[in-house]
Amino acid sequence: MAFQKYREQRYINKNVKIPVEELSSRLVSGKGAIAVCPTTTGNSWQGVLTATQGLFGDRVFQIPQHYSQCIYTENELLAIAKQLSETESEHIVFSGYLPYFDIIIDHIVKSGKKVSVIYHGSHTSVLEDRNAASHFSSLITMLKTGKLYHIGFVKKDMEKTFGILTGQTLFPIMLKTDESLIGRKYEKYDGLNIGVMTHDSFRKNLYNMVSAALLHSDAIVHIKDKYLTSYLQNADRLVVHGYFKSQDDFYKVIGSVDLNMYVTFSECWGQFVNESLALGVPCLCSDVSAVLDYDSDLKERLIVREFDNDYAIFQKSKEVLQDLDYFKQKGPEYVKKLNKLAEEKLNEFLK
Repeated sequence: MAFQKYREQRYINKNVKIPVEELSSRLVSGKGAIAVCPTTTGNSWQGVLTATQGLFGDRVFQIPQHYSQCIYTENELLAIAKQLSETESEHIVFSGYLPYFDIIIDHIVKSGKKVSVIYHGSHTSVLEDRNAASHFSSLITMLKTGKLYHIGFVKKDMEKTFGILTGQTLFPIMLKTDESLIGRKYEKYDGLNIGVMTHDSFRKNLYNMVSAALLHSDAIVHIKDKYLTSYLQNADRLVVHGYFKSQDDFYKVIGSVDLNMYVTFSECWGQFVNESLALGVPCLCSDVSAVLDYDSDLKERLIVREFDNDYAIFQKSKEVLQDLDYFKQKGPEYVKKLNKLAEEKLNEFLK
């Protein structure tokens, strides 16, 4: 066990940890707000990073980590905080929150800069990580004591709930989608192809979706990993893609299928839905976020009400597959509309 920990630490120091003095070269100049976000490890934190880059563009400063673990000493964290304090930006926004950020936040606040946090979690986060409850309590305490300027929530109406429970003014955050996806053309796979490109944690509802997709007797179903899908039979109709080396490789798959599914039990936003729509590919989802709240027709066509019912998902998917040309036009239009609204919400949060 000790040797395993040593080997992991050696890997982190060699491949993950960037010397603090080198991090300063990654800071952007200018007075606009800077977003601070943890780096990804495999798929861990990938969604948060993509969302942050969508909102802030190249004004994102990534702090290296291994999964959600801090890899810097307290003195090194203070050195990172000093670098952030000395930038021209008057507003530092932490997109995604981890407890070791407290050391950095405390130092930046003392320098006189505004510090805000965008919270990408929800009540489900507490079930997945019991420490999330205490992490969230720390955030509220920092807001009440004046350390934090604002807290924004990606999860629908969470700012309303905790605004009432805490007596604080909180803000909704909508995510933006990369508009370079609009008009991007990928060669379609032969035959009927359905994407279920998520992992198998409980809240993602993977097996209901894979089962629903397989009910199309002629469909090829694309998934990320083998998971426990063998009990569904039909292994010859499953395409396992494994780990994607780049986001572009991922987009190529979801843009080459006829239909994507993201009918999850719980979601803060569900950016995958809008990425699929931007590529002109319809994506079924559940009514657990605000992702389709701004177009009643899309919401009616794409949301599955009985999301714990694989046959209901199958029936809805049959309807969608009959009108693919509609989604090729409607999807990209909706993404552009949503991006404008997201920009407005972000400006309210920052100002």
